[in-house]
Amino acid sequence: MYDFCLPDDNEEELANEYYKNKIKNIVFCYEVFDKNDLKYFKLNNILYYKKLNIFYCALINNEDLKKALEIANELFYSDKYYNDLVFIVGRDLNYNDKISSKYFLNGLFDPIKYDKKFLFGGLNYIDIKKIRENNLSILFSIKNLINDIEKFYTVKKFLEFAQKKYLNILIGSFAENKNEVPNIYQIYSFYKVLGIYYSLNYLNKIFREQIIRIRLAKRKDYFTKGFYIISYPYQDCREY
Repeated sequence: MYDFCLPDDNEEELANEYYKNKIKNIVFCYEVFDKNDLKYFKLNNILYYKKLNIFYCALINNEDLKKALEIANELFYSDKYYNDLVFIVGRDLNYNDKISSKYFLNGLFDPIKYDKKFLFGGLNYIDIKKIRENNLSILFSIKNLINDIEKFYTVKKFLEFAQKKYLNILIGSFAENKNEVPNIYQIYSFYKVLGIYYSLNYLNKIFREQIIRIRLAKRKDYFTKGFYIISYPYQDCREY
């Protein structure tokens, strides 16, 4: 089982609480507004906790689409950064549409907006098709949903639809302090309330596959000193 959290210089405190609650896979998420925030994913800032599997996720939050994609591209392919996941924070329909057509990220964070006119504000059917074709995923924060009841019911309807289309879905508590860290039973409750009928094994499979995408992209096969194979795992990537 896994969970996403939002540390604020309290990584060790959160890790200790997750260990007590018997959740072994933790994702530390950091908002990335510009390239200065890439420091979070430098080796000297990575926490080693031998009793847990700790992963690092970038939540790129930049209104400038070009800049957001540049940061995503660097985090996805560069082996200078020790990140395991890259998501771009969802915005309006046009912004989300451009993101959905890319390969060098894991997907969108919180793209669904409450809209009186459209069923799922922020995404259309073409975007959903592209997300599935590009093996992207959609990440939701339980905390954000609890604080907005209208959005909660909109996302709940979307999740019902998404599962019928076999979209990749990831859910996290996004705990910020130890008092918000959930236990296994609370996470099960989140899934039940949101109407997620994907099995736990299937959700874990989605989680692992998204991490593997970046690990493959970052890997360079050196065959002799000073030379390496210039190729990416996604040879059909239209950006290259």
